[in-house]
Amino acid sequence: MDSKLMSNNLSQRRAAEGSYEAKRASNTFGRSRSRQDNSRKRSDAAQQFRRQTPSVTSNYASRGLGNSGVYQRALQQFTGDYSDQVQRFDEADLDAERSYEMNNQLYEAEYDQTLADLENKKAMQIAETAAGINSLRPLIG
Repeated sequence: MDSKLMSNNLSQRRAAEGSYEAKRASNTFGRSRSRQDNSRKRSDAAQQFRRQTPSVTSNYASRGLGNSGVYQRALQQFTGDYSDQVQRFDEADLDAERSYEMNNQLYEAEYDQTLADLENKKAMQIAETAAGINSLRPLIG
């Protein structure tokens, strides 16, 4: 195999590695940003819940409904809504994590396939070179 073909093969390998690393870095950055955003949303929701809780309870207490079934249902709905919101955040986090992990697996599979293709191409070029050399043997003697 001549040096130009070897150099080309090496160059293609380096390009594939660079592309793979860039995709992985971008995916890692996206994952980090997603985690930060989801954490911030969760924190904001918790803060809003803590801020609204006193007004919900005092609203019913000021009307003399602090021990009523109406108050109990409203409080259950209020806390249930917050619980549902937290559950949606958890589901979104899980979906995002799965997506980023799937991307990593896809990038790795693409990289592995590119390397396998380059190895096959290299093997074919070596076989062609060997066949060419073998065809010259009868002429050399």
